[in-house]
Amino acid sequence: MREINGYSVEYTAFHSPLAGSSSPASTTIPDCLVYIGLPSNPQFLGPQDPDALAAHIARSKGPSGENSEYLYNLAAALQGVRGEAGVGVGGEDIDEHVSDLAARVRREEERLWAEGKGKVGAAREGSGEEETVEEVEGR
Repeated sequence: MREINGYSVEYTAFHSPLAGSSSPASTTIPDCLVYIGLPSNPQFLGPQDPDALAAHIARSKGPSGENSEYLYNLAAALQGVRGEAGVGVGGEDIDEHVSDLAARVRREEERLWAEGKGKVGAAREGSGEEETVEEVEGR
């Protein structure tokens, strides 16, 4: 659902930078489906203030699940690619924007919990607090 609203579907070749692979054919996927946020799409918002975006993500949930969970899974997947590919030596990120945004969302979720405004998915065991969520996906 997230990818449908605001992204264009494209197919492109994917060339994996996996270290230790000697066969180019084994590291290329010819028709890889990707979702791209193009400026021509009516849902494209353009550059956003990172703190405002983190606050929105921390409070948002839609039919596909929580936006923060989606972001955390994306950040973890990119870290996995980094490790498999042998790139980002010295602690560098493959995608600094995603890593930075995930850290900002975590801080925002912690702030919300401290204020007693935690949400579904960020529940802490034994908190006993009422959980709330803003039903928003997209803009």
